[in-house]
Amino acid sequence: MSDAYSPRGRVGLLVPQANAVAEAEAAILLPAGVGLVTARLVSGCAAMEARLAEYFDAIGDTAARFGGMPLSAVGFACTGASYPFDPADEDARIDAVSARLGVPVVTAAQAVSAALRALGARRVALVSPYSDALTRASEGYWRARGFEVGQVARVTAAAGEAAAPGAHPIYALGDAALRRALDTVDGAAADAVVVLGTGLASLPAIAATPRVGGAPVLSCMMALAWACAGRIGGGASSIPRWIEGDDWRGRLRARIGVDAVRPHDLAARIADLIEPSARTDLELPARDPIRPPPRL
Repeated sequence: MSDAYSPRGRVGLLVPQANAVAEAEAAILLPAGVGLVTARLVSGCAAMEARLAEYFDAIGDTAARFGGMPLSAVGFACTGASYPFDPADEDARIDAVSARLGVPVVTAAQAVSAALRALGARRVALVSPYSDALTRASEGYWRARGFEVGQVARVTAAAGEAAAPGAHPIYALGDAALRRALDTVDGAAADAVVVLGTGLASLPAIAATPRVGGAPVLSCMMALAWACAGRIGGGASSIPRWIEGDDWRGRLRARIGVDAVRPHDLAARIADLIEPSARTDLELPARDPIRPPPRL
């Protein structure tokens, strides 16, 4: 199988059927040279709780659709499906799927937990686009993972923001809704801020505000891409640098336009606007020496 577009490795991403964000954010976040392929988690269940349970139960079968494609890691991009589980049970089930597939599998919730531990965070503020019931379930899950849950800020839709009929309301929430929620967070009272949900577009807001009151802001897709890239040798930077966007900010800007990404401080803004030829802190690529033309 050709590795022309994935010389460093390939990540398989399992995405809920109506989620239009996870693939786009993973493609932006994963380092250069890491390929991305996706498979859809599908369910005919009308109730969200039943749908999430079906997604989790189908992780192995859905990942098996990749066939014999070489994969470095498989990421399960549905945080809410982990909340009903005791963490030890979730870990055991994912370990069993990994053994069956012969590929490391990581859930978004496991990835967030790993990222928080890498940050040394104990007390977290949550930013939730969920329903009241799913938000409460998430709080219980993070406590079971050993974290103290402080403030819970809600992401709410403004006038004119509406989901498609039958879709989860999270998919209607825009970047402005997340920014409004982040503005209400008291970062000084938390070690980290977690933006919940893989279907909530998070990167523009985090690129603009990677820290709130000194607390780093982390989204579920950011953590999942970081964890998957970490399965590839040299694939992921440290989590603080990952959050700051040293690697992915340029890809985000290319995807959605320069004006949509507002760096969080003036120095970064100025640096982004200076032409590379005028900057002294950039290492420009070496050029081949100029050679005289051959004699005729």
